[in-house]
Amino acid sequence: MTATPITEVLEWHDATLVKPDSDMTVLCWIDDDFFCGYWDDSIPGWIACESGGSVIGVTHWATPGGPHGDHFRDGTKMLEPAELRALADRIDHEQLWRWAGMDHDKMTPEQRDRHMAGVHLRRYASDRGNMLEQLKEGAGYMRGMRLERANRGTDQRGCGDGAWHSAINAESDRRRAAGEELPRMMYVAKTISDEVPRMVLLFQYERERGMPDSYKMCAHDPRPATPLKDNHLRCALGQECRKCPHLAAIDRSERMTPEAKDEAKAWTCATHFLLESRPDVHCEQILFDKSDDAFNARLVESFAAEYDDGSLDDGN
Repeated sequence: MTATPITEVLEWHDATLVKPDSDMTVLCWIDDDFFCGYWDDSIPGWIACESGGSVIGVTHWATPGGPHGDHFRDGTKMLEPAELRALADRIDHEQLWRWAGMDHDKMTPEQRDRHMAGVHLRRYASDRGNMLEQLKEGAGYMRGMRLERANRGTDQRGCGDGAWHSAINAESDRRRAAGEELPRMMYVAKTISDEVPRMVLLFQYERERGMPDSYKMCAHDPRPATPLKDNHLRCALGQECRKCPHLAAIDRSERMTPEAKDEAKAWTCATHFLLESRPDVHCEQILFDKSDDAFNARLVESFAAEYDDGSLDDGN
């Protein structure tokens, strides 16, 4: 009995015009040959999966679905997100993703491969699940990709990625060579693009659940949790958000939904911080709570314990 071959139409993308999502494995075309690789925004450049080395000269790339693709002529459907996550669990049966980052060097090469395969498969399942949910709501997609960038952060909304950072670094190098002032404002803009979505979620978290009352560095930390009495949000200007008159004015609105208030408060807080700060201000985040203080205290304690050779006791 001869199996019926499955035919798939590949859509090749011009690599000079569009790149795949960073770290997404694709089929790459170069010099009348092909290989599996991915685009790394942090370099930026193409990386071959087999060798892990950089590749120059990729002209086109495609994303074959394989025999389980959802666009084949025989009607075969792509695996659902839950099935993809189950497959990732079978590949990473040791739950290596739970290992602390400092222990990754203890993995064998085979464990590293399974760990990264599981991580990327879960990311793909998450992205596909988000896409399917948004399609139900009528969101616009082109070739299966949402028409707004989704990053790999917890909120899936920020747009501050490696390519943007590289563009800013290039401009900084140009200005430095020309003896001009560095574009610090551009770095702040990139930070704000990621910070505002995070702030929206923090305001939502505080509204729906209240801020956490304890802090623990991670699940592997043997030390007891640090109590966070009367935990609350505060901004980089030192103002408690619950006492801010600008945010209180938004809360008094009877026409805005709670979700709209969360977003309005995030943009108001970010704008207030920028207007009250120096034009060349450096910031990593605008909203804080007491868990940030606990994290910094634990970090200082850890560094002091690791690097203190006794000279600190002498005031050195």
